[in-house]
Amino acid sequence: MGYKTEKEQLESQEQSLFLLDKLMTKENSDIKDLLDSLPGIFHTNRIENVELVHLNKNAENWIDMLTEDVREEGVALFEKIIHPDTLKYTTPRFIEFGQTAGEHEICSGFQGIWNPKLGEFKMFLTFLKKYKGTDLLLCVSNPIENAGEISEKLEKVIGEEAFVRKYFKKFKQLTPREVQILTLISGGEINKMIADRLFISTATVKQHRKNIKRKLEVRNIVEMVRYAQAFDLI
Repeated sequence: MGYKTEKEQLESQEQSLFLLDKLMTKENSDIKDLLDSLPGIFHTNRIENVELVHLNKNAENWIDMLTEDVREEGVALFEKIIHPDTLKYTTPRFIEFGQTAGEHEICSGFQGIWNPKLGEFKMFLTFLKKYKGTDLLLCVSNPIENAGEISEKLEKVIGEEAFVRKYFKKFKQLTPREVQILTLISGGEINKMIADRLFISTATVKQHRKNIKRKLEVRNIVEMVRYAQAFDLI
């Protein structure tokens, strides 16, 4: 696959997290089984207090605990294994993100996570997004020294899904309102219907429509629908 810059590695992690959420929703499979099949450390956390809910085998191995035991300890365990500075600065930002972000947004941050086998905290880079249709955050956390290797393995497992990977940066330029309007347009609604639904003027809808076309570099509704389908809006 070739060498990737740090920026490319970060973009790859973001793309893979988006595709994983899409895959989990589509397949409706057992979360644990799917996460266990992936390289890297995956987990889900409750939005309200970041309590750990699901962990894949790699996550269980890192903290040397089974998922059942993690759930039993609840929030208290999270506070034990996360570095105090992370709890003070990063955790509140993750909670705020979960409470306010749209379902297609992705957040990232550094966390110090305790490893009982090593007897020390290690710095992790975590990416998270809302797990669609739940009150959970879907997260991938990996030691920063392994980020490049993990991102390449993850790409292979989840699959390329060429359109999403190729146009991910363009899609990320859209505001939450533009994503909402793109969804409605792709669902067959005309400008007036959208304006009435969102309590905005037709002129405002038209301007959003122009902005969407400009950011995505599309010319017609067929190409807009292609984005909506690829990014799981319809």
